[in-house]
Amino acid sequence: VQEAMSEYVEACADARSEVERVLTKLAWNIVDGGHLPAILQASHLNLILSTAAHHAASSNARGWSTGTIFDENDDVDDHFGLVNGMKVSSAGHFDGIWPYWMDRSESIPNNFDLDGLFLLTAPNMSGKSTLMRSTAAAALLINSGLCAPVSSRGSAVRRFDSLFVRGASADVPTEDKSAFGAEMGDVSALLRSCGRRSLVFVDEIGRGTSPKDGTSLAGAILERMAECEMS
Repeated sequence: VQEAMSEYVEACADARSEVERVLTKLAWNIVDGGHLPAILQASHLNLILSTAAHHAASSNARGWSTGTIFDENDDVDDHFGLVNGMKVSSAGHFDGIWPYWMDRSESIPNNFDLDGLFLLTAPNMSGKSTLMRSTAAAALLINSGLCAPVSSRGSAVRRFDSLFVRGASADVPTEDKSAFGAEMGDVSALLRSCGRRSLVFVDEIGRGTSPKDGTSLAGAILERMAECEMS
């Protein structure tokens, strides 16, 4: 038995050495023959095409549709399937949008235009954050040329160079930040990096301080966003 085990271990070692020799020779042949760039390009193309195929299949199963991207200088009319009178400066029109994480049959679609700034107020648990996140996700998907959770009747989004989403914050002990400090850090990043070609969503500013101070801060931030012509 000992002799058989020794022969088996030796045979495995020889097989491993032969496999390493063959693979090393193959690798050098690929490099010396100039095939490596083609293999890398093929792998990248395969990744892109497989991702697009999976996205198309998933979107078709979920009932998602494509939207139209337009620039500020484009004519906005019924060619895009938009409502009459929509301004060219509008950030976009969403028809039948619903939360991307929900099935279409379990949600209520919404139709609206994004023209200027909106201050959304409603009772707790009424869907404000849901609508905001749904719109942000749909705008990002449409700007990327992908399908989004919108109806096929015609949705269009202006071409944005950045999309900023700011949600509710909490204390960050690891960074020595209170909830208010985290809020102000997010606001600072917003005002520093966003401009007139940005689509911005801000949720629950002022939670980390008193109602009076929070309202004043929110008003000042909204005024500054309006001055910068953010959407």
